Amino acid sequence: MRFPKVMAALFASILTAVCMPVILPLFDEPGAYFANVLIYALYTSPVIYSYGIAASKLSEFLSGKYHKRFSKFFSFLYHISFGFLFGIPYFLLVDNLIFSEGLLNYISIIGMVAGAIYFLVNEVVMYIYHRQGAALMRENGEELI
Repeated sequence: MRFPKVMAALFASILTAVCMPVILPLFDEPGAYFANVLIYALYTSPVIYSYGIAASKLSEFLSGKYHKRFSKFFSFLYHISFGFLFGIPYFLLVDNLIFSEGLLNYISIIGMVAGAIYFLVNEVVMYIYHRQGAALMRENGEELI
């Protein structure tokens, strides 16, 4: 696995597109689940690949630099916070009435859920990535640090 963040974004995009219609459906009609999945996949995937990867890198940097003892917990909080803060660029670029519904609106909820999903998927991918690296090092006779 060469690019673990990109792999995490791929799996998080799929999981977000499948889970979000259950949590926050766009269409309430019976049988509209797959239409919801397609709409979520269309709009959340580019955001996860651009904003999500950058926010994840920054989250890991901040949690590792300032909160060494509880870095995973603070990384999770940063991921959710960046998901919540996605409402600001959305407000500036797309819909300037989004905050008329309050701070906890559907864009903020989608962002926080997507941030949590990305964090969990990233942790699994990084665990697998590090296990593969350790196995390759053992295979090549190199010492683990």
